[in-house]
Amino acid sequence: LNALADPASLLDHLHRLGNSVDDDPRLAISTAKALIESTAKCVLTARNQTYTRAAKVPALVNAAQESLGLAAKSVSDEDRALRQALQSLVTLTQSVTEIRNQVGIDHGAEEVPAWVRPRHARLVVGAAQVWCQLMLETLADPSAPWRRGGRRRCCWRVRVSVWRHWRSAFVRSDRDGTLRRPLVGSRFGSLRGR
Repeated sequence: LNALADPASLLDHLHRLGNSVDDDPRLAISTAKALIESTAKCVLTARNQTYTRAAKVPALVNAAQESLGLAAKSVSDEDRALRQALQSLVTLTQSVTEIRNQVGIDHGAEEVPAWVRPRHARLVVGAAQVWCQLMLETLADPSAPWRRGGRRRCCWRVRVSVWRHWRSAFVRSDRDGTLRRPLVGSRFGSLRGR
C-alpha cells in the first residue's frame, strides 16, 4: 500500500473483508471482487495508465498486469511455469468475478444462494488477496520489471515473489489424506538458478 498515493479504498475493502467472512460470506465475496477492481484501478492510476469507467474487471486485471510487466505474454519462452502462473492469476480473478456474479449481494437476486458458507468466502477472499498482494508488491518493488522498460523479461526476483505467493496454496497430501507442510525447496528446484 505504500506505493499508492491514496490507499483509502483498499483499506476500506480490507476492513470490510475482515468483518464479513464468517458473518456474511456473500458480502465477503462481493467485497473480494471489489478489492480486485480497486487494486487494478489504483495500479493503473499509479502507472499513469487510463481506463474507462465502464471497464470490466477482466480488462482492468489484464491492463494492470501488463502495466507492471506481469502479463503472461511478456514472459520469455523459457519461463513457461512463470507464464502459466501469471495466466492462472488472471483466470483466478475471473473466477472471483463469476462467483460474485452468482452469489454476491450486488445483484437483486430472487433467491438467496443457500450453499455459500464461510469456507467459500475464504477461498474467494484468499484468491483476491494473492492477486492484489502481487500487484501492490510489484508496484512498490524498485527492481520490478516495469521499471526497466523495453522487453519485460522477468528476472529471478519476480519469479521468487510469484513463487512465494503460490507456494502457500500448495500442500503435500500423503496417501492417507493428511496434510503436511507447504511444498518448498528441493522438490521444485531452485528458482534462482533458472
